Amino acid sequence: MSIYTRKFQVPLPVAIFGCILALIAIFVVMAVNMTDKGLTAKEGPIWVFAAGLVPGLAVALMQFLLSWAEFNQISKFSAMKIKGVLNSRDGEEYYGKLLANAQTHIDVLGVTASRFASDFADETSTRIEKKVLIAALARGVRVRILLPEKCYLSQEDQSEKFPKASRIFGALRNKFNNIEIRYFDHKAIASIVRVDDDILVGPIFENVESRHTPALHTSTGSSLAQSYLSHFDAEWSSARSL
Repeated sequence: MSIYTRKFQVPLPVAIFGCILALIAIFVVMAVNMTDKGLTAKEGPIWVFAAGLVPGLAVALMQFLLSWAEFNQISKFSAMKIKGVLNSRDGEEYYGKLLANAQTHIDVLGVTASRFASDFADETSTRIEKKVLIAALARGVRVRILLPEKCYLSQEDQSEKFPKASRIFGALRNKFNNIEIRYFDHKAIASIVRVDDDILVGPIFENVESRHTPALHTSTGSSLAQSYLSHFDAEWSSARSL
């Protein structure tokens, strides 16, 4: 392979330091060429350099050091492949865009998934964005829904949300053979929505609706996502099929 087609990644601190050195070299050359005084004489190149450039570089260096901690934090987020942080999981439009572009996989783990079903699989709605899950199934996308058994839900969820979600998912299952619903034998401890290479994960708190809890949007290739994906697969393998 030709060296001209290769890509080299240079860490930002190295690039900044290199630019500073290049600027110093440029200023030194300019100072030498713009005066006829001796190199070390008063008002000579070295004197001008020390009196003018050094204080400016000192300020720049201090600013660089102060921002170093922030840069390290950003680097850690980049390494974890964090794409976004959601204050709540009530962003129908945010999730809808991902589902509308799904090509191969959609995996959902939650408490009842009733809001997910209502938001994205409403066959009675005239709005396209309310049917993105149905459209994905029609494209052949594999959909897996993983939920706790009814007995692990609150009384409200048992009487309202669980029947509603079961009715919607049951209708989809009768219409499509690429959707599967399974139930595990304990309370849900995490929320997962995976769409191809994107995954949104977050905690599930007792007596707090999932839409009021935060979520992280990351890539399935990140170390953070791998923990949640392993959890999903382990639960899926032992769960009861509908």
